[in-house]
Amino acid sequence: MKSIRIVSSAALLTAACLSAQSPKDVLSRLRALQLKEAHGPVPLIYSPGSEQRALRWQRSLSAAHAWFQTQLHVEAPVTLVVLDREIWKRVSTEALPHAMVKPGLILFPEHIEDIYPDAKSLNPALAAEAVSFHEAGHIFADSLKLDGNTFVSEFVANIFMAGYIRAARPDLTFMLNGPFAGMKTPRYTSGGDLNYLEGNIPPENYVWYELQLQRLADFCLKGRDFGVVVQKLAAAFPAVHPRHVNIVEASTRLEAMFPGFKTAAGLIAEPPTITRIKPSPCKDLPNGPAAKWQLVVVRNDTASRLDLTKPDGSKTQVDAYAWRRYALPAGASVRMSDGRCLAAGEAGDPVLAIIEEL
Repeated sequence: MKSIRIVSSAALLTAACLSAQSPKDVLSRLRALQLKEAHGPVPLIYSPGSEQRALRWQRSLSAAHAWFQTQLHVEAPVTLVVLDREIWKRVSTEALPHAMVKPGLILFPEHIEDIYPDAKSLNPALAAEAVSFHEAGHIFADSLKLDGNTFVSEFVANIFMAGYIRAARPDLTFMLNGPFAGMKTPRYTSGGDLNYLEGNIPPENYVWYELQLQRLADFCLKGRDFGVVVQKLAAAFPAVHPRHVNIVEASTRLEAMFPGFKTAAGLIAEPPTITRIKPSPCKDLPNGPAAKWQLVVVRNDTASRLDLTKPDGSKTQVDAYAWRRYALPAGASVRMSDGRCLAAGEAGDPVLAIIEEL
């Protein structure tokens, strides 16, 4: 699935989630629309009515792209796609900007101010330039074979944003200052929550994460060479590894690289805040209308595969030191091989089961 991994941007400030869209679907839709194009180091495809912003963002992203390639001695082709409201609806099932790392597409809605209308102190078109640096960071990180773990992926993409802003775009340093004044602490605050819930986190909550990660990225780059930092991150978080890197492990590695990271990260470096559940006796659901769907995250911290049975009787597994997310009717369960169950919540909130022994 890595070849169709999609990384999304929440609000003006980026986010990450998996999507059911494939690059083939999006590319075929774009070709059928016969949109305008502008050639250059970062090719541009755009809606006719989006030309002014599209060309501005292309120039800005092209400069950042060239800087990234020079700093890292890596080529990572990027194509920018900017679409107006109507065409966006026909091309993308996402509401937000996102990068498709294969084949290197960055899809951007021209109507960027619609995404976070409460950020009245920001210039949306200017802030969007920083978002495009972040999205390019996802594509470069993939070419460097960095871990696709959502927390790591978002942190690294913000390293790209912060690195280029500090090197060449001082007018965008406001993007590195952390949450907006008066912004409330949201429901989900751990990098572990971000890993397990991804795009299921409310947009405002995701904005908070991105603002925090942009601030942390800037903290980690101070006094350090961008290229050296990226190479160290690639070594610390390789794409191929024997186990899922949870937030506690990730924070420990980052602390070793950037002393003071855990203190600077605060709540983000803490364990997941998702409501925890334990295996329990199985219960039959009463007959009735279809229940609301709820999320159950199952993390297998054992050295053995965890075999599960879904409510429809189909079999599923969670590999050793890995995790999976299941959407179940409220109150429904996945059954473990020992006869116990992991039940979805009734209140609508996701739940997390961490299996430490079988």
